[in-house]
Amino acid sequence: GPGPMFVLHDLLIWSGLALLALGLQLRPLATFALMTLVGLAPAPLILRAHIWTDVAMLGALLVVAGALAYHARTSRRNWLLLALAAGLYALGSRHNAVLALLPLLFLGVRQSLTSPGTEPTSARVGVVSYLLLAALVLSVQAIHERVDRKVAMWPVIAYFDLAALSVDSNHMLLPDFVRSQDLTVAEMRQSLRSWSVTSLLLRRPGAFRDPLAPYWTKPELAKLRSDWIAAIVEHPGAYLAHRLRFGAALF
Repeated sequence: GPGPMFVLHDLLIWSGLALLALGLQLRPLATFALMTLVGLAPAPLILRAHIWTDVAMLGALLVVAGALAYHARTSRRNWLLLALAAGLYALGSRHNAVLALLPLLFLGVRQSLTSPGTEPTSARVGVVSYLLLAALVLSVQAIHERVDRKVAMWPVIAYFDLAALSVDSNHMLLPDFVRSQDLTVAEMRQSLRSWSVTSLLLRRPGAFRDPLAPYWTKPELAKLRSDWIAAIVEHPGAYLAHRLRFGAALF
């Protein structure tokens, strides 16, 4: 069941926060404030109720930051190994973790190469950091290559964009093979939300083909991709407005 994964993610988040507090040598009141403000803030509190890759990445990156803070305090290299392991998990959970991981790797490499009386150059730290990041990325790719069944994720975004552009133009832009023939633009207008495609897909069973199903054919994916791109090119203003609404809704 999902219980062990839920517990793992919660452990990562709270352990990362605890390591940060210990590494920064915060006083008890400051530690309590850190744990409360970060761990129980609205966004993390809501996210932690779900088993999402976002939560896995959040917890793993907190452990990376906490392990680096604790290494800065103790100079024990096993904390650097923990940071690397947590970084690998973060990258395996979400590919965009690379943006947050690079500066953390830079900090960790600088800590590792610094010794009494010597300070590594920024160029050296940068090169080693990029090499480490490349090794982590290649490791994640090697792990992913061992998966027996791969599922394309982008059709979900294509559905979302095509539905929004259909509503804006009052013209059905979703191809026939991804929807029921009786689905109308008016029906989509009632169920579409600016922050999520879920309400649209779940409003009426059978109205849409499951975008995450494993039985897509290559010609179907190619057709969906070409229709998606063509709709964006044909309605650039509506697409930009749709994406701005989506971005604003996230905040």
